[in-house]
Amino acid sequence: MEVIDTRGLKSPKPLVMLKQAINDLSMPEQFLIIVDNLSSKDEIEDYLKENQISYNARGEENVFRITINKNNLDSSKLSDDETEEDYLIAFGNNQLGRGNEDLGKELINEFVNTLKKEKNLPSKIIFYNAGVFLITGNSSIIEVFKEFEQAGIELLICERSVNCFNLKNQISIGSIISMVQISNYIIASKKVLII
Repeated sequence: MEVIDTRGLKSPKPLVMLKQAINDLSMPEQFLIIVDNLSSKDEIEDYLKENQISYNARGEENVFRITINKNNLDSSKLSDDETEEDYLIAFGNNQLGRGNEDLGKELINEFVNTLKKEKNLPSKIIFYNAGVFLITGNSSIIEVFKEFEQAGIELLICERSVNCFNLKNQISIGSIISMVQISNYIIASKKVLII
């Protein structure tokens, strides 16, 4: 039996991998996915129930084994979150909106914390200009961005902005890339949310 081992991966990555396996024609009719956190197990079971996909789940301590049976699956009827568009988010500031700076920082914190609860997360998050301050060690939401990175979301940071603000030693996650590379990602993306 084919096994997809997602131990060590945080939500939503195991669910994304399950969806890919269900749509992969080369996958056998029956396969096993292993998860090691309750939130991923619950997300997977909710998705399977919603799409009436046969499965059997069993757990031992903090490891859950879910056997999926693709027999008689009509992939055209899978829930619509499977067809949601890939997108990226670009943060050009460390606050949301103009006006009161403290309010702007509170709003961006609330936005990022709300984003992590969404099922359809961006594939990439870009940071440029003052947005690079969001991923420094001093940021109040750095842990959320670490969770995003662990879930497989690419964090891309503008090198010129990092150098301008002299932040290279304060950034420990993501990839520092050129503005040309960032421009290429933005141009190639079907959907871009600029903050």
